[in-house]
Amino acid sequence: MKVRPPQFFNSTFKASAFVLLFWIGGSLLAQGQCTLGCLPGPIEFAIGSEGFSKLRPEYFIAFESQECQGSNSVVVIETGSDTVDCNMVGGTYTVRVTNDASGNFCSTQIRVVDNIAPEMECPMDVTLHCDWDYRDTMLTGVPVVVENCEATISFSDELSGLNECGLGLVERTWRAEDASGLSTSCKQLIEVLDTLPPSVQFPSDITLH
Repeated sequence: MKVRPPQFFNSTFKASAFVLLFWIGGSLLAQGQCTLGCLPGPIEFAIGSEGFSKLRPEYFIAFESQECQGSNSVVVIETGSDTVDCNMVGGTYTVRVTNDASGNFCSTQIRVVDNIAPEMECPMDVTLHCDWDYRDTMLTGVPVVVENCEATISFSDELSGLNECGLGLVERTWRAEDASGLSTSCKQLIEVLDTLPPSVQFPSDITLH
């Protein structure tokens, strides 16, 4: 622990009321009736499965003197909230933990991250007639994606299973990726067949001499 001497002195204070200032882990602390110390930052803080996470003072307190009474509160300085969400992913923010009874506090920094990859269920394999467009997702279906933040959905087709007439198998790989680069994928098979028999219109019967 390094002691940083105060930069000013109010001569009206009595010696017994003199307040020492401590610098611990990048946090400015007031030692009087209650002393708080925060963990050094930046601390990675992850978004939950619902797209947000609520901060708790105990996540950030390194030590708390026995003189501290009552509860502590925590707030993100930049937002004035005790919650982080998807819009904050990738950013660094200052967190302040305050002892509500004394008003003494410590501060640290957090870096908001998203560690939850998307979950995806592919559409069922389908069989299409060759006259239909296998690229039309209205015909083939789309995957169901569960993601705590937003995800981009894309697909790519492997066409090596199609013959020269355009019949055969298309192997479609669906991919979902979120803003943090976390991704998942699944495969769907699309079978392209000629399912309609030929249609022939015969000429009318005739009588010849």
